[in-house]
Amino acid sequence: MTGKEIEMPVPPSPDVFGRPFVVPELVTGIEPQFHPETADMERKIDAWTRPYLERMEFDEQTIAAFLARRQPWWLILIYPHGVPDRLVAMARLIQFMCAFDDLTDRLDAEEVSERTASLAKRLVSLSSSSSIPDLDPLTGMLADAWTSVTSDMTTGQKARLTAALKEFVEAELRGIEMADAGDIFRFEDYRRFRRFNVGTPVYVRVADFVLGLSFPEEFFTDPDVVEALALVSEHTAFVNDLVSFGKEIACGHWQTNALAVWHVAEGLDLQASVDQLAAHLRKLQQELALRSNRIREGRWAGLEGLESYLTELSLMLPGDVLFEFATSRYRGDGFIWDGITSGIATYHRSHFDITSPAPSGMPW
Repeated sequence: MTGKEIEMPVPPSPDVFGRPFVVPELVTGIEPQFHPETADMERKIDAWTRPYLERMEFDEQTIAAFLARRQPWWLILIYPHGVPDRLVAMARLIQFMCAFDDLTDRLDAEEVSERTASLAKRLVSLSSSSSIPDLDPLTGMLADAWTSVTSDMTTGQKARLTAALKEFVEAELRGIEMADAGDIFRFEDYRRFRRFNVGTPVYVRVADFVLGLSFPEEFFTDPDVVEALALVSEHTAFVNDLVSFGKEIACGHWQTNALAVWHVAEGLDLQASVDQLAAHLRKLQQELALRSNRIREGRWAGLEGLESYLTELSLMLPGDVLFEFATSRYRGDGFIWDGITSGIATYHRSHFDITSPAPSGMPW
């Protein structure tokens, strides 16, 4: 215990399962955009991913389910104007992370901690050498993904990517420790922790690379830019918390979730907790807009490509929301999206469901 967490050894009540609650629209005033080369990029990513899954001895049913989740689509959705080859390269890191997660799900707590610590060592090695031996399929997958991403990066971009990956792994280890101890963060501490634990910084701190822009490195140390990227990451984290809560309870990994903070630690009922989460997302969207205006009107005014960069940051929010509601990762294997992103929702042990639009007259 650090003094910043609440000791909660008892898991959330299972009464969250099967109990309907209302989810409002999570992003307002901006619609997601779609990259014109989405289908072609996804085909290339799947063709790269499959041989690694086969070498990891995933059976065909598991491979099919893994690919059907369309996890790289998340990256493509948050970067509707990204350079295709760079999106494909970055998506390989997503596929590695998801394969890592799926393999980790099969392990006990001690093995999970050891595997995550080993990932940290691999990342350190990769950041200092380009000739990592292919000792196993997972290491080979990471090395291949890393090389394909960083080979075209500037020194500054590679440094930012490396730092984000290391911070993500450190936060994952902290989350594992908390789950083992039964701790839950206080809200403000949770916000700071989840900005790294969600993994989004790995993909958004190098937005200039994905968009093919050339900015001075000092741009990325500007406090307003740092906070804007953190707001995007926090927004994606809280949306993920909403759709994943039921599955995380079923798996015993519920502590690092905003709904655990409100529903379990603070004792709010499920609907009140979801209302809190939705209100927080609205606040984050407003804060991102304000921070972007400060960047636009401040010392970087007139920087070539700045408007494209800030536009893409704003589009990341609706793109992420669409993905979280459309992917089968939390909606259940075999799920086909019906276009709904708000309405009457229900948690089940195997999936998250929204079965009908919210009734009219709701206060959102």
